[in-house]
Amino acid sequence: METVKLAIMPKCCLCAQEAEYDSPIDGRSWGYLCPVCMTTHGSASAGTRLEQQPLQQPLQQPVYGIEATPIEKVVLEGSNRMIKCPVCSDQRHVEPDAGYDYLCVCGTRVQVPEPFC
Repeated sequence: METVKLAIMPKCCLCAQEAEYDSPIDGRSWGYLCPVCMTTHGSASAGTRLEQQPLQQPLQQPVYGIEATPIEKVVLEGSNRMIKCPVCSDQRHVEPDAGYDYLCVCGTRVQVPEPFC
């Protein structure tokens, strides 16, 4: 089973305890599971083990995220924008008119660039 390190551990989709696995639930859609729910509802052959990774100290000033959605797609289709963290390359969907900062999973404060239009 592959292991993935996360800065913030998710909650179990079934009981809200701290999750340690990402696995298909009863052979259907994927979700985060705690050890108890993993034994009764998860799939050990298809799952991923989650481990806690220490948070980096957040930066005092946010760094600008990288626009990862072509401008034509946002303007012409009105689709959501994809912003990439410049430190860890984690991506997040934001609204077309978003203009705020958020705390990335790596602990970096990322400033969403001002909207195009």
